Amino acid sequence: MLNSHSRTTNRKNSGKKRVLEYYGCEAWKNKGTNVCRSNSVRTDYADPYDFNKMEELLHNEPIWMS
Repeated sequence: MLNSHSRTTNRKNSGKKRVLEYYGCEAWKNKGTNVCRSNSVRTDYADPYDFNKMEELLHNEPIWMS
């Protein structure tokens, strides 16, 4: 699965714009549901999770010892 990046703009009740960004399956975006499901996830949820996992791996001593 390759990641694609998409953006959605909504308006709140106050009239203020809200921009949401998503990562999703590029094959779904280009070829549709015959290939795979969208499986989109918001970037503001995915990025902190990914950075925390990378930090855990970098501080994992057994990986550096081998």
